[in-house]
Parts: sequence; C-alpha cells; structure tokens
Amino acid sequence: MSIAGAEVGRPTSIDEVDAAWLTAVLRTSGTLGSDGEVGGVSVEPFAEGVGFLSLLHRATLTYDGPADGAPATVIIKMVTDLESQRGIADALQFYQRELRFYREIAAGLEFRTPVVHAAVIAEDSTDFVLVMEDLSELRGLDQTAGVGEDDAMLSVWSMAGLHAHFWGQDLADLETTFLPFDNPIYRAALPAVFAGGWETCKAVAADLLDPEVVAYGDRFAELVPFFIEEIYREPTLIHGDWRADNLLVDDN
Repeated sequence: MSIAGAEVGRPTSIDEVDAAWLTAVLRTSGTLGSDGEVGGVSVEPFAEGVGFLSLLHRATLTYDGPADGAPATVIIKMVTDLESQRGIADALQFYQRELRFYREIAAGLEFRTPVVHAAVIAEDSTDFVLVMEDLSELRGLDQTAGVGEDDAMLSVWSMAGLHAHFWGQDLADLETTFLPFDNPIYRAALPAVFAGGWETCKAVAADLLDPEVVAYGDRFAELVPFFIEEIYREPTLIHGDWRADNLLVDDN
C-alpha cells in the first residue's frame, strides 16, 4: 500500500472532496482496484472542537463496481480556519510534521497508527489534506475522566518504544521538520503559554490545587529553560502531544 500525494491533486476545501478525487486517492493507495470507483460521498464534520489545529470530517463512501477491501468511511483532515490557531501551526511546522510522520516514519513503528490513503501539501503554503483510516471503533481515552493503570502503562510502553526506536540516532535530517526541543522558539513560547494557562487554572480550579502544587506552578514557567536543558541529552523523536485524548486503544 502507498500514500497518494500531489499526483492526485489537492482539494482546497471540503466542498471539493468528491467521488472522482476519492477514487483517484484510493486507487493510488492500492485499496481500490482500477475496475471499481467511488460512486457517492456523504461528508459530515467530525470531532468539532477537538482537533483545534485542524478541521476534521468523516466521509461515508459508496462504490460502483468491485470494492473489496475499500473503506466504508474515511477521515479527512484539513487546515484550521481559525487564523490564530493557524499561526501556531505554521510557526511550529505542525502540518509538515504530521504529513512527514505518516509518509516516512509511521510504518516503521511498533505501535498502531492510522492507515493514511493521501497526504498532500501545497508547494507555496502549508495548506494540506490528509485522508485517513476511520478508527472510531476503537476505545478513546479521556484525560478529564482519568485513565486506568492498564491503559496508562500501555501508553507508557508505547511511547517508550517510540523513544527507543530513535534513541541516539543521527536525526539531523529530521530536524528540518521536527524542531529540536532546544529550538529558541520553544524557549520563548513555552513559558508564556504555561503562564497564561496557569493563571486561568488557579482561577477556575482553586479547590483542586494543593498549596504545594500552587507553589510549584508559580515557579514552573521560570524553570522551563532548565527543564529543556535537562531533557535535551540523547537525541530521539518524541510524540509532542502525549495525552489521553490523543490515544485510541484496542484489545491489544
């Protein structure tokens, strides 16, 4: 199986995602034969308010001709339409990272990642489109409700496997897309981002915060540069947004 790219073209909005384009995508990815085609597409917004740096849609597909192995639904991911969030994504190269991860890295990892049928990005901007496997049948985790020990340990071992896979390697080529944690943009942005969120946290959740936690939180922003220096030792690739809401779990 392969991942379709620029050869299939790039819809600039979800309204341009049609049966002909998805036929080209699925034929290129190898999940639809040349004698089958997408006959109809029904698209609806998916996980609104969750993927705040992207717009997510679920497309339900019908087929004309043989379609054994072709997906009944796919997830279509595009850039956010919120200017402030788009600015964050562009500054930290989030979209380039995601597409490069699926194209060059995901297949070599031990843990499960979604099958990607298309990963297309513009030549003159970060406008992109991803067509991904719909994994909604898996169990999602909820960081607000909390995570049980078994799920927590499964997550820890999965992330450890990611770190071990790249530990100590020469990652200079990846650094052009996956910014090193010691990059000046992190040193400048992370303390300010934490400080703003921390004041809100203290205001709305004071009854949940022990005095020791408050004292530590009040110092955390100034300690961020120290933490960056402490963890920036052996090079490896990290998840970058490792939290329960970003994980899906199956029976294994």
